[in-house]
Amino acid sequence: METPTTYLQWGFLVISLPNLMLILGMIVVFVVALLAPFPAEPDDLDDEAAAAGQPGRDTGQQDRSSGQPDRSVGQRNG
Repeated sequence: METPTTYLQWGFLVISLPNLMLILGMIVVFVVALLAPFPAEPDDLDDEAAAAGQPGRDTGQQDRSSGQPDRSVGQRNG
């Protein structure tokens, strides 16, 4: 690394080319993180499964139809 790096000057701003590339890369990652879809919430998964006629995920919460706790959670079969 005997050669000096290239500097870009714009008005009063002076920045090295490697630092500018790093900053632009971080901005790209930030924008991608903003635009990437978030995973669905567990309740959303149950609603989607019910709409598709598939069984939902067992969350161990109360049975929505009767309001009673789900007694099968934590029990072992066998």
